[in-house]
Amino acid sequence: MDKKEVMKKLGKFLAETKTGVLGWVNKDGYPELRWMSPCLMPYNTDCTYAITLEDFPKVNDLKNNGKVQWLIQNKSLTEVINIYGKINIIEDALFKSEVLENLSSNLVAIWKLEDDAEFVVLETIIEEIVYYDTMKGIKERINFREE
Repeated sequence: MDKKEVMKKLGKFLAETKTGVLGWVNKDGYPELRWMSPCLMPYNTDCTYAITLEDFPKVNDLKNNGKVQWLIQNKSLTEVINIYGKINIIEDALFKSEVLENLSSNLVAIWKLEDDAEFVVLETIIEEIVYYDTMKGIKERINFREE
């Protein structure tokens, strides 16, 4: 499987499930995991995007250590995509509105927390994807750092 094929599969999973688990390391060195709603943007095929409130502790954690892992599965849980990458925190208003428009139908919980809170975009620059098909016993690594 190549980059284009795995990104197509990732897009299918996200359209189907609308969620993924983001993993990172907190300020005390422990792993943290959160369900989030990532998306893809059509003009950048090497990144995923999500939003979070700027005053959440994970934002500072990610500023200190931007290495992350995403876990995204298909609805029947038979195929899994693990994404390894680095986070950029984006505060640009125009870009935030683009990502928000892409994600708006998937975001219910974040708006119940604070009505007027500021948010940031978490851009994950993909370095590697590991794809698993548990029913077929397939495991494939796709390196995004090589061209």
